[in-house]
Order: sequence, then C-alpha cells, then structure tokens
Amino acid sequence: MEQTPFDKNNNKASVTFRYIANLNSLQKEIGKNKKIFILIFVLIFAVGAIAAYFFYFKNNNSSVVQNTDSSNVSKSEENEVDRNLDADGDGLPDFIEEALGTDPRESDSDKDGYGDFAELGNGYNPLKPASQKLTREEQSGIKDKISKADASFYEKNFSDFRDGSDFVCGGSTVQDIDGNSYNTVKIGDQCWLKENLKVTKNSQGQPIKRYCYNNDKEICDIDGGLYGWNAAMDNSNQEGAQGICPDGWRVPKDSQWYVLEYYLGEYDKSCDSAIEGEWQCLDIRKKLRTGGSSGFESINAGERETNGSFLNRGTLAQWWSSSPKDGYNAWYRFLDSAQSTKIGRSDSSKEGRALSVRCIKD
Repeated sequence: MEQTPFDKNNNKASVTFRYIANLNSLQKEIGKNKKIFILIFVLIFAVGAIAAYFFYFKNNNSSVVQNTDSSNVSKSEENEVDRNLDADGDGLPDFIEEALGTDPRESDSDKDGYGDFAELGNGYNPLKPASQKLTREEQSGIKDKISKADASFYEKNFSDFRDGSDFVCGGSTVQDIDGNSYNTVKIGDQCWLKENLKVTKNSQGQPIKRYCYNNDKEICDIDGGLYGWNAAMDNSNQEGAQGICPDGWRVPKDSQWYVLEYYLGEYDKSCDSAIEGEWQCLDIRKKLRTGGSSGFESINAGERETNGSFLNRGTLAQWWSSSPKDGYNAWYRFLDSAQSTKIGRSDSSKEGRALSVRCIKD
C-alpha cells in the first residue's frame, strides 16, 4: 500500500524520538557508571605516564653510560700515556724512576757519565758512581721496587740485569769484584765460567783467604786461586750460595755437577749421582779437559793440604760444590790426568784442603 506524505513524516518523527530516547538512556547509563569511567580514564593516563617515563629514562641512562664509558676509556688512555712517559729519555719510564728514587728528569742521576738504565743493566748503582757495584741487598731491593711498579717491565728488561742486559753465555765475559775477566761457556742448559776463580775479595769488597800454588801469585793468574770451602762459600752453609762468585753466579751444587756429567756422558748409565770416590761417567774427562769438546777447559791446578803443602799441580783438577755432606765435610769433583776418561766425586773437610772454584750462572 502506498504511503502518504503524512505517513512518511510520521515515520521520521518516530525515528527522531527513538534516537532522543536512546541518548537519554546513554546519559542515564553514564551517570550511573560515572565513577567507573573516571577510573578507566585515570588508569589510561597513569599507564601512559609510566610508559613515557621509562622511555625517557632508558634513553637518558644510555647516554650517561656512553659518557661514562668514554670517560673510562679516556682515563685508561691517559694512564697508558703516563706509564710510557720517559721525560729524560734514558729508557726508564718516569713511574719506574719514581719507584727507584732516580731522577725522572735526569738520564744520569749520579752524573758519572753513564745513564741510569745502562748502569742498572750492567749491575751498577744508578745513584752512586759507576765504580759502585750493586750489593746483593741493593739488587734485591731494586728487583722488589721495579716488580711492584710493573712486574712485566722487570722481566722484560732486568731479569738478568746483574750480568748486563745483553749478556750471552759463551760470547760474553764476566768480571769479578777485583776486575778479573772470565770467559763463559754454555753446556746443555747450564752456563759456566770457563776459568777458575782468582778473586781476592767477596762481593762486599772484604778480603778473603786465597792461596796460590807454592805461594806464587803468578800461578794464581794462570791457574786461579785455591780456596777452603768456607772461604769459597763466603762463610755461608746454604747450598747454592753465591759465595765468592761474581754477582749473578753461584758455587755449583753437587746436583748441578751431576747434571753436567750426565749431559756430557750422553745420559750414560754409569753416571751415578750417588757414587762416592769412584770414577764415573765414561769419556767425561776428555770432554772437560783443556781443548776438550765441551769448552769447559779444566785446569789441573792441584791443591793445598791442611798442613800447608801444595800437591798435584799439572795432575789433578778439583772443584768445590756448595753442597755440604754433613756438618764437617762438603762434596767436590776431581779429574786425574792419569785417569783418561772419567770423573770422580768425593768429600773433604770444610776447614781442610783448598781447591779450585768454578761458578755456574743463576
């Protein structure tokens, strides 16, 4: 049935009234739940505020961390520069010189014509004239000071400083406190003096008792001196003591003599470290003697007996070890020209005979 204009207008009014009714209903519903809507709004605002705060804090903190890292790197680089600073150019960084007490602005602190680094490297005191060798106490003190400041610097530059930083066994010579110069020889892993000691003073400059065969000083210049065990050890009973050897060297232990024998004996089973008084180690003598293949260059310097007599020069070569056998005797080694191939091991009174001394490097 076709609608009339009146019917159409009536329908529009009906829709309008329903819309208004729904709006009124919504307003009434909002009024009833006003608190809930406010709470939801507050929660949404709070969540947004918290999210914004953390976003800002994270970015800002990252910037602070980056700045801190940059600051730490700068400080690290600055410290590295400080450790490499060598104001006087003598090879000793300023922080090492401060630890030692030398002048970081003067390459030659004692003004004796030798640089501080060079003096240390050759066993001299950089705070005293070059004629003043470092004492054992000073050596120990310098090692401690440098090691505490920078252990790697000590190991790299001064682990062998008492014999000179460029010491090469078999190529370099060594001087004792009297100024006597000795050649060196490398045998296996050991470094030995190639000559018998002839020194007349200990490392502190105090005189020691040295005998010359038949009391002839010219023979001492050729064969070296003869020393009682206590004199050779500088009155120490410590096995491996420096004794009267140059700084950086020691009176060899009984066991170190055995290492030499065993090496030159080509690991011969006849080299027995427990043998006493008997000949051992096949073919050793011809390797140790003058002109022998080892380069040891033994010298048949003989001995001085307790009664003051001198015997066996040209026949016997005898050297102390630093190893006591007991409270009265100490071990020594000997070669006899009448025994063509082997070496002997025995003991003698510490207060009795005077024998030769060969030194081994630390």
